[in-house]
Amino acid sequence: MNFTPYLTFNNNCAEAMAFYANVFGGEVTAMQTFGKSALAVNLPAEMHDLVMHASLRIGDQVIMASDDPSGNYTPPRGIQVQTGLPDFTTAQRVFDALAMGGEVKMPFEATPVTSGFGMVRDRFGIPWMVNCDAPI
Repeated sequence: MNFTPYLTFNNNCAEAMAFYANVFGGEVTAMQTFGKSALAVNLPAEMHDLVMHASLRIGDQVIMASDDPSGNYTPPRGIQVQTGLPDFTTAQRVFDALAMGGEVKMPFEATPVTSGFGMVRDRFGIPWMVNCDAPI
């Protein structure tokens, strides 16, 4: 069994997935817009560039995403994407990248249970928990 986060964006899914691919060293393996789908003929032109489905592979993990075509986008609440990174330097780099243009909820620093942990809402509105998996 595996669980895959499916993120929804406010018309900037393609930009967000490219950003995450760069930050995490992953590869966008799928990116389909509404305009390139069979649905295109029934959709207004302003929806054609919106992402209907995207997939980002990071090692053996996957993040999937799309734009919210409803026009009623609301940022995620009550959920966070948690990532565990192998060492402090990598975790700090990822946290700093996610924080750029975003909002730090808890600075990245040592805690009683981990050598590095921080919480941030990135510039795309996605809340992250960045954890260093290295022992204290």
